[in-house]
Amino acid sequence: MSMRHRVSVLILLPLLLIGATACRDGTIFDDWGPPAGYGAVAGVIRDSSGTSAPNILVAVSICESPIAGFLGEAASDGQGRYRIDGRLAPVGLVPSSFNADTLRVKCELFVGPRGAALVRDTVTVPFSRSPGGVHPAQRDVTLP
Repeated sequence: MSMRHRVSVLILLPLLLIGATACRDGTIFDDWGPPAGYGAVAGVIRDSSGTSAPNILVAVSICESPIAGFLGEAASDGQGRYRIDGRLAPVGLVPSSFNADTLRVKCELFVGPRGAALVRDTVTVPFSRSPGGVHPAQRDVTLP
């Protein structure tokens, strides 16, 4: 066995052992703690005549750091209302000085079918350390 292969085995073997002890019945167990923060976006989707629009997909994505990507998605209900709840990384993965209560993250809001959004807008999502402290960013949308 070459030196390169020995190094690979030495690196991969501990990872496999960790994976074997962390997985039972296909379930991965971790203990990074609860999310470091919670945020939400909510609103009402209406058609161009002002009537509520049910079953319209709303997605919040292309978020800035620390999310750096997808926050969540939801379909509007029978009254056109939607709410998207998002979570930050677990507390074990963020610096101890991190304060979610002061965090505001700029994201893109997409309304309509995946890949063919009818409306695209920006929204700033406020976060809170506790789920009960979440005040959703309000974003009502009128479809063209």
